[in-house]
Amino acid sequence: VHHGDLSQLLTKNILQHSTLIRLNSTLIRLTKEEVGLIREQTRQNKAAQDKWNCGQEDWNRRQQGWNSTTETRIKNVQDKLVGVEGQLQHLVRTVEKQRAETDSKLDTMKKELDLHRWVLVNLSAFVFTAVIVGILWIAKDDSGQT
Repeated sequence: VHHGDLSQLLTKNILQHSTLIRLNSTLIRLTKEEVGLIREQTRQNKAAQDKWNCGQEDWNRRQQGWNSTTETRIKNVQDKLVGVEGQLQHLVRTVEKQRAETDSKLDTMKKELDLHRWVLVNLSAFVFTAVIVGILWIAKDDSGQT
């Protein structure tokens, strides 16, 4: 191996080594950039996940509020229904009592009406009989004078 060949070989080796160093530093720089990008993407993903979790927690809180409100409304309606049921039962009892009283009054009025009808029929018969007797009496008196 000649001295010139060795020098050329060393120069070539140095150039290759220098290129490798440049490539290696470029690779290190790109790797750092990629790591930075990955870190930024991870940070954004975590922020989005945190935001979604907060939204989900807010949604869950609202859902629990709605459920609580709905349960309260159902309880209020049930309480009102119990009250209405009690009022209806009281009303039914009142109506049944009033109907019994009305039936009793109607029965009494029917009996009174039957009595009045009997009195009227008998009074009419008595008056009719009295008129006939009166007419016959007058007729007898008239015939007796003639």
